[in-house]
Amino acid sequence: MLSTAGNLLIQGTINKTLAIYRADTGAKLWEMSIDQAPVAGAITYMIDGEQYIAINAGWGGSPVYNLNRNGPFRTATAKLLVFKLGATGVTLPPMPPPNSLPPPPPLRATESQVISGRAIYAQTCQRCHGENAVGGVRDLRFMTQQTHARFDDIVLKGIYQERGMASFADVLSPDDAAAVHAYLIARGNEDYADAAAKGQ
Repeated sequence: MLSTAGNLLIQGTINKTLAIYRADTGAKLWEMSIDQAPVAGAITYMIDGEQYIAINAGWGGSPVYNLNRNGPFRTATAKLLVFKLGATGVTLPPMPPPNSLPPPPPLRATESQVISGRAIYAQTCQRCHGENAVGGVRDLRFMTQQTHARFDDIVLKGIYQERGMASFADVLSPDDAAAVHAYLIARGNEDYADAAAKGQ
């Protein structure tokens, strides 16, 4: 939350809105749908005597990874939103249509590998990628063929480190990474038909 000297309280909400309240009473003064659950705090600043409120609106991280538990939770692309008093005629671009899901590869791992991968995933990956591999920063049930092919390079070699996915080579062995991959393939096969039918 952000509180201002002008008795305003600004909050991004889990309902994919930005809301402004009276700080002293909590009365809601204004709310706007922004198609995102902004977990970052808003900031305020002034230029030439005009006050602006800015918020980085992008869904991700542990505060919101459980949102998919009760059904699909779609968000628009991440964006920086800036508001000023009295602005008119400004609208957000529409949300993109749901992407078609890439089908998961066939599951060829043993049951014991999948069980082991589930336990390792829960301990190592769940905080960012969601409970039962649902939602999270990136939903790993429906990876592309290219991502499946690069899985070890991503997890153990850190080839996506600049995107925020660090190497886990100091935590996971190659066998651990293979078990997690097997678990994710299993979860993709479990959920693919229903998710594709719903256009998630």
